[in-house]
Amino acid sequence: MENSKTVEKKQQRIGNREQNLQALIPRLHIFFYAALSLLVLGPLLKPGYVFLLDYVVGPHPRFLISGDAALNSWPLFKLLYALSKIVPSWFIQKLVLFSILFTSGMSMHNMVPVKSRGARYFAGTLYMINPFVFARLQAGHIGLLLGYSITPFVVSAFLRLLKEPDLKKGIKAGLWLTILAIFSIHSLFVLLILILGIGVFGWTKRRDHAYLKRLGKGVVSLLLLFLILSAFWLIPFIFGRSPITSIDVRHIKDFETRPDGQYGVVFSVAGLHGFWHTQMFNLKKTVPVWPFLFLVILAFVVYGLISAIKDEDTRSPATVLALTAVIAIPLAVGTASWAIKDAWLWMFVHVPFFKGYREPQKFVALVAFSYSYLGAIGIDTLGRYLNGKNKTGVMRQSPTAVALLAVVAVVIYTYPMFWGLGGEIRSVDYPDSWYKANEIIKGDPSEGKTLFLPWHLYMPFRFNHVYRVVANPADQFFERQVITGDNLELEKVYTTSTDPTSQEVEGLMAKGRNGRSIGAGLIDLGVSYIVLAKDYDWRKYRWLYREKKLTKVFETSKLTLFKIRK
Repeated sequence: MENSKTVEKKQQRIGNREQNLQALIPRLHIFFYAALSLLVLGPLLKPGYVFLLDYVVGPHPRFLISGDAALNSWPLFKLLYALSKIVPSWFIQKLVLFSILFTSGMSMHNMVPVKSRGARYFAGTLYMINPFVFARLQAGHIGLLLGYSITPFVVSAFLRLLKEPDLKKGIKAGLWLTILAIFSIHSLFVLLILILGIGVFGWTKRRDHAYLKRLGKGVVSLLLLFLILSAFWLIPFIFGRSPITSIDVRHIKDFETRPDGQYGVVFSVAGLHGFWHTQMFNLKKTVPVWPFLFLVILAFVVYGLISAIKDEDTRSPATVLALTAVIAIPLAVGTASWAIKDAWLWMFVHVPFFKGYREPQKFVALVAFSYSYLGAIGIDTLGRYLNGKNKTGVMRQSPTAVALLAVVAVVIYTYPMFWGLGGEIRSVDYPDSWYKANEIIKGDPSEGKTLFLPWHLYMPFRFNHVYRVVANPADQFFERQVITGDNLELEKVYTTSTDPTSQEVEGLMAKGRNGRSIGAGLIDLGVSYIVLAKDYDWRKYRWLYREKKLTKVFETSKLTLFKIRK
């Protein structure tokens, strides 16, 4: 027989374990979204570099801002550059990708105004795992996705300011808005539509003098802080330092939202699909039941909207979010639909800054936000209803089952996203010949530039896991200054570059193809070496082997290094 002290100690241990478990449950979502993020990235976490369409890094990242680009990301680039001096750049790249996924789930999980943990998991999972995020990760649109990931934090800060306005809440909202602008101007302008709508709707409900006075102080503090902290990019942006100055109607067709021949472009965009690039993973083909799964998710969203309208606390943001989604869908469809095309083109020409959305599918970010928020309310309300109907018996777990089924539907909807973004992307390293060329160039006491060929801004590389088009990584790899192609080579637009060096190089390439010597021109540009990567259309540059001013330093099956004789 156990004595009373032994029994008491056992009971105490059991009680401690139960207390620890109860304390852990509210934090389980942290492990959940971390695990989801790791499952999405999977093989990408191995040492090596990940080559995405617009996001490539190398051992010597520069994080340069082109001459016509906005300066908003300068602080982010400086931070990443500083980190690259401490840890390998490939590790930073994976940290960025993980942060996007993890923050997306966590921010939406914490934002939604529901008590049900299952509903929160639905919101965070949907905001993190969906076709929009999948496509943008493959495309390497890191700034846009960083802005997307913190959008719930920004909206939460603004809602708190609107509910109980004061100076402190205005400052917090201003800081979040500043961080969002650093990540992505596209996210900033898209979110301002939502914030303005919530603000106007909330203001119409409360017009008492004391409230409006406090709100005015909070909004003024928000705007002043944002304008002061963002002046470094806002002033140049207003006075013309912006990539939209080189955008015109020729770009529209190349970046048009991808239509859906079976279900129509509007239904496709409403389902968070429609990214313009044709070489991306075909998610719809892999998940043929996507329309059914989308309708299941949409049912929770609609039910959530109906429920939220009945609740005074959630009526304003829910109504604005629903209206925002209704507006965002046709904006994202753009010229892909004849019914919207003329109105969209008019806005493209006449509305300030709208040219920045030559690729209209970016507006789908607002749709994903609305679905996550409203869907969580729907699941929470349905769960409470079922809980009231089934207080006893085997059906008492039905609210949990509903939430679980909703999360499973979301995961299946975009399941190819797991384990390496459809399996088309892996961590790889640059060829040994690239490293050898870099050592030779670096060891040359002359401080000349290196010209990298073939001359393309985007091209496929054989050493990558899949032979797919990515941004030219040469300026991220070589330690010395590199001149690389900056030509878009779209169907309607060859280039938007105004760099005189690029124009000089293209002129020299034309001369070389016609059998004329380019040595003197290269010397005038300060070029000491030419790296010819044997990828894509490199055979078009065989005339380099006949150039009298070039000496072949070494050659492999992957690369040839030439030195200019002066």
